[in-house]
Amino acid sequence: MIYKNTSLNVIDNCGARSAKCIHLLGKYKWGKVGDLILIVLRKFYNLKKKIKKGIVYLGVIIGTKYWTLRFNGILYKLYNNNVIVFNLQFKFLGTRIYGLISKEFKTKLYRFRGVKFYYKLLSFSSSVL
Repeated sequence: MIYKNTSLNVIDNCGARSAKCIHLLGKYKWGKVGDLILIVLRKFYNLKKKIKKGIVYLGVIIGTKYWTLRFNGILYKLYNNNVIVFNLQFKFLGTRIYGLISKEFKTKLYRFRGVKFYYKLLSFSSSVL
């Protein structure tokens, strides 16, 4: 579960390494896989990209450290809290996704604007957990 002020790992190649959650977009006090959040980028590995320090971006939660229960009864969790970075116009800032995307991300796609684009994100990733 992701709360405000939670540190997150960025798993795409937008140029950032870590981010901080500043607001949850939804009706709950916590965020799960597939939810939209507002983030601020913290650490960078390449400042020549499209991103800048101190600007608010959108993020989609890809994986959490908290246990996740699937419909078939399997419990799993990841080692890190992972997020993908978008700008405020829902444009993906990277070209590749490093790491795993969980299957629960597919089931939450119908809630967002631009659903066809989010299906395209699954092709950017190397594997689906």
